[in-house]
Amino acid sequence: MLLCVGKALPGAAFMAIALNAAGQAKKPEELLQRHRFVFIAEWAMSDGGFRQLLTPTNELVITSDSVDGRLPFYGRVYSPSDAYTMHTEGFTIRGRILRYELKARRKGRRQLTVEAKSGNHVQKLAFTVFDDGSARLYINSAWRDAMSYDGRIVESQTP
Repeated sequence: MLLCVGKALPGAAFMAIALNAAGQAKKPEELLQRHRFVFIAEWAMSDGGFRQLLTPTNELVITSDSVDGRLPFYGRVYSPSDAYTMHTEGFTIRGRILRYELKARRKGRRQLTVEAKSGNHVQKLAFTVFDDGSARLYINSAWRDAMSYDGRIVESQTP
């Protein structure tokens, strides 16, 4: 179940909170340990310093064995065969998870590293997740500029 909290003012931000069956907010740690959550990107930052506010449709769904999602891309592409699709489709990550590693860090932070095979490429996704559910995703690739995204994680509604 998802609960939205906020004021209905133009441009006002809403906060999504994942709730468990008892109506209590789920902690980000629980979502990460279950290997089933959605990262909703709110801001995108290119390696060159460009920062862009995003629409709510930019998300990455993580399940126990796969990654599926699309995120925008702003930057240089170093592979001619990927140049056109990168600028028209962005980061489309759809594939099987090869590695899922979760580590506790200082001040309640969690570091999650996910490696997924997407097409012919292996994508490395590095998440830093905070106690309040906010998160930063860093994607580094050998064939294009690195990108980072600020957003939040929520419970996946798919079974």
